[in-house]
Amino acid sequence: MLAKYGLKAVEYLSYALAVLVALPLIVPDLLPQSAPNDLAAVVFVLLGVGVLLPRVIAYFWWLRVPAHVGPYRGTWDGEQSAGYTYKVGNQQYARSFRTIYGTDQMTRLQVCVNPRAPWVGYPVFWNVWLFGATMVGLGLFLLVSGVQFFN
Repeated sequence: MLAKYGLKAVEYLSYALAVLVALPLIVPDLLPQSAPNDLAAVVFVLLGVGVLLPRVIAYFWWLRVPAHVGPYRGTWDGEQSAGYTYKVGNQQYARSFRTIYGTDQMTRLQVCVNPRAPWVGYPVFWNVWLFGATMVGLGLFLLVSGVQFFN
C-alpha cells in the first residue's frame, strides 16, 4: 500500500502539517512578537516541500509516459479544462487538468506514473515546480532574514 500511495501520502501529510502550523496564526495575540514570521516561514517551506518533493521523486524514479490531451472545454468560472489519457502496458488511464489563463493549449503532455500503481501519476507542469521552489525560497528567506514582516 505504501509503495502505491507513498508519495501522495507525503504530499498530503506536508499540507496537513502546514495547516497545523498555521493554526496559531489565527489568534496572533497569544504568540510572541517574532513567532508569526517564523510560523509563516515554516508554512511556506512545508507547502513548497509538499509540492516539490513528490514531483521530483516521481520525475526521477517513476515511468515517464506521453499523454494525449483531449479537447479543451470551458468551466463554470470561465477558465479552461482538458482531459488527457495515457497508456501503461495495455491499460489506458484518463484524467483531467485545469489550464492557466494565458497559456498555450497543449496537445501532448508528459506524465510521471508509479510503476506499481499506474493510476497514480503526476503530470509534468514546470509552473507547479516553480511555485514549489518559490514557496521554499520565500520560507527560507523569512527564516534567515530576521526581518519582521508579519506583526
